[in-house]
Amino acid sequence: MIVFGNKYEYLRVTKEEALSIIHPESYIQEFDGKTRKRRIFQDVPYNDFENQKLKEIEQTCFEQKLNHAVLQQKGQLLKFLYSNKFDIQKTYENLKLYIQWLMDPKTFQLNNVSKQYLEKGFAYLGGRDKQYRPSIIFDVPKMLSVELKLEEILPVFNTILWMAQEYQFYNKHIENWQLFDQISKSSTIYFPVNLENIFILHPSNSLKLSWNLVKPFIPKESQEKIQFLDGDDVKKQLLKVFNPDQLEQKYGGSVTDLMNINSSVNPYYSVQGNYNSSKGRPYDSVKYKQQNNCDPSIILNNIFFIQFKYFKSIKYTG
Repeated sequence: MIVFGNKYEYLRVTKEEALSIIHPESYIQEFDGKTRKRRIFQDVPYNDFENQKLKEIEQTCFEQKLNHAVLQQKGQLLKFLYSNKFDIQKTYENLKLYIQWLMDPKTFQLNNVSKQYLEKGFAYLGGRDKQYRPSIIFDVPKMLSVELKLEEILPVFNTILWMAQEYQFYNKHIENWQLFDQISKSSTIYFPVNLENIFILHPSNSLKLSWNLVKPFIPKESQEKIQFLDGDDVKKQLLKVFNPDQLEQKYGGSVTDLMNINSSVNPYYSVQGNYNSSKGRPYDSVKYKQQNNCDPSIILNNIFFIQFKYFKSIKYTG
């Protein structure tokens, strides 16, 4: 579904850049006998189990007379199946919510306050990592400086997330991102299986304590996606993923700190609409693991930064 037309075409990578990213089968999908995982959903073959579940959810939607163009997109249907652990009824219910969300004019409707949030840099798109995966920055301290209203901040989240999905993904090669799902319901229901990892920067002691309390109740798979970084570790770890020219100075890179998503003030994208990427950086997952001593499956597929230096609980006012 095209929401913003050609407005943000400058965010796309070139075909040459995208095709340089090579994923092994173990990255695309895996099954250890108990747990099924898939990171790539578009333009790839599905196994017998997945095809059977696709038939079941398609039949359920047909019987319930649920109609929408999104139901013709097998990759999107499969994302919802994985997100709901292949429970057909739950998948159907969330698909119905998703379609209602897409059809709601308020989903991406930015009022004057919402536009100010974007202009002030509450949320914006940063550079791409060494594998051309885009970064999404949510500036929590700025969010905490105002009394947020749900109807004003959610369209901001929805806009940024949809921009990344619509313009910064590339079928079969770039299909994932990082999100902090406590910030917005949109991240888990309306953008299923896009979450890869999270970097939480400068966490407060209270946040660390809260995390230690809830960690035992969180599945191991989800725990492994969350990294708390502070002090020198911020620059050290992020520069393993980014080239300096694709990372802001406050995160250890060489780019002047950004303010918002406007391309005219964003050095990652030129005024003419060309992505200022460093050429010649082909991505081979096996080689990456050998060089960096880490599995590429846990490298951010769309880096989501949260600066919790002055963390407090976000409070929404109705």
